[in-house]
Amino acid sequence: MTTILNPKIKSGYVGVYSNNGLDKTWIVNDPTGRRTFFVTNLSKFVDSINKRRKNKLDKSHLAKVGRGIRTHHKGWTASLVGGGN
Repeated sequence: MTTILNPKIKSGYVGVYSNNGLDKTWIVNDPTGRRTFFVTNLSKFVDSINKRRKNKLDKSHLAKVGRGIRTHHKGWTASLVGGGN
């Protein structure tokens, strides 16, 4: 697993988590709106964020945001931009 995060730029880029061709591609925005993440494995992304956060994110709720079922999850927004097979 490789994580790239450059704090010197205004938008963060997290990727590329090991993508086996079945993972969906997501664009995730943090609650401040300052960082945008391009994610190929939402589950691993949420796990890595939860290591640094006090209030944990829920993978299924963030996925529902990306599918348009919810508007946000704890301020985080997401968009599903591409799917696997």
